[in-house]
Amino acid sequence: MQTEHNLLTTDEATRLILKSRHNVYEFGDKANKLLALQARQTAAARSFPNKPIKSNIEHILELKSDRRGLISLTYDLIGNWVKDVMYFLLLEKIHFLLRGSFIRTWKPFLDYYDSLQDPLDKE
Repeated sequence: MQTEHNLLTTDEATRLILKSRHNVYEFGDKANKLLALQARQTAAARSFPNKPIKSNIEHILELKSDRRGLISLTYDLIGNWVKDVMYFLLLEKIHFLLRGSFIRTWKPFLDYYDSLQDPLDKE
C-alpha cells in the first residue's frame, strides 16, 4: 500500500510539473514579468529623481542674484534703520514681558540709544 501511495504521489507530482511547464511554454512566464515590473516600480519610487546639472547651475545663479539684490538694499537714512530697530525692540518687549527679563537683556542697548538721543534733543 505504501508503494502504491508513493507511485500515485510521484505520478501526481510529475503530472503537475508537466502541467506547469506546459503553461509556461503555452502562455509565457507572466508571473516573473509581473514581479520584475513591480520590482522596477518599487526601485524607481525609492530612488531620487535625477535632475539635470543645468537646473542646478541655474538654481545657484538664481541664489547669487538674490544675494546681490539683498546686498544692494541700503537704507536711505540712518533714521529708517533706527525706526526698524525700535519696532523690532517693541516686539521683543512684548515677547519678554510675557516671559520676563526684558530690562536685563536690553538695558545696554536702551542706554546706548538714549545716549544717541541726548545730543539730538539738545540741539
